[in-house]
Amino acid sequence: MSKMKSHPIHAEATVEWRDSNEIGKVMPPPNSTHFAATARFPEDDKLALFSVVLYYSPLQSPKEKLNHKVKLHFLAPDFVLPKVSMGSKLYITDGVKIIAEARIDKIE
Repeated sequence: MSKMKSHPIHAEATVEWRDSNEIGKVMPPPNSTHFAATARFPEDDKLALFSVVLYYSPLQSPKEKLNHKVKLHFLAPDFVLPKVSMGSKLYITDGVKIIAEARIDKIE
């Protein structure tokens, strides 16, 4: 079995996943090291979504859900990167439902 090739990393972030009772599923997906999602900036309209892939290590404990380090690949970096700076916040979404909040720690 071949290993999936990762995309270029555009940024690193700290993610706080919402509780599974609130969003109706366990996040991040168990037994995975990447997740494709939509995202938006908090100040933007809830329909101003863009695509992002999150790369991460599997969680070792439930407490890590509050401070999960991820690497981000934006599928439309020319659209997203001009709006990203250190400390920027993003909502990670499933459609328009917010499933996590991310804070940009580093821009590649």
